[in-house]
Amino acid sequence: MTLERLNKLSNEWISRDNLTEIEFVLVDDGSQDRTYDLLTETSKADKRVKVVRFSRNFGHQAALLAGYEMAQGDVIVYLDADLQDPPELIGSILDKINEGYDVVYAARKSRGIDSLFKRKTAEIFYLLMKKFGADIIPNQSDFRMVT
Repeated sequence: MTLERLNKLSNEWISRDNLTEIEFVLVDDGSQDRTYDLLTETSKADKRVKVVRFSRNFGHQAALLAGYEMAQGDVIVYLDADLQDPPELIGSILDKINEGYDVVYAARKSRGIDSLFKRKTAEIFYLLMKKFGADIIPNQSDFRMVT
């Protein structure tokens, strides 16, 4: 589902004057189902798809780092495969990169679809980070682009 949406949108992105190639680096963070097999089949059919497989779940940050290390582009966009962050926003983020920004973050307007537990733990996290002096963007998602 995620790749289908990204493929559909990639035609729009590639039509931009300054974008010549797109690659999709997918990290299988230790799934126990057929995810890796399906991703491997997809990568054989579409050379833009690269797959990293972990032997077990090493955590979100390790998966991001593995994706960064595999990526070869000048601009990297990362998002979770569960589509909680809409890939349709990538075009707007590309616009910001073209304006000269080095890092573009997406922030949620609302956490309404999250469970009460998730909203409260996020609230506590941001409060603690602020108390420790971290300069963070509230409700920033795992959807950003860096150059």
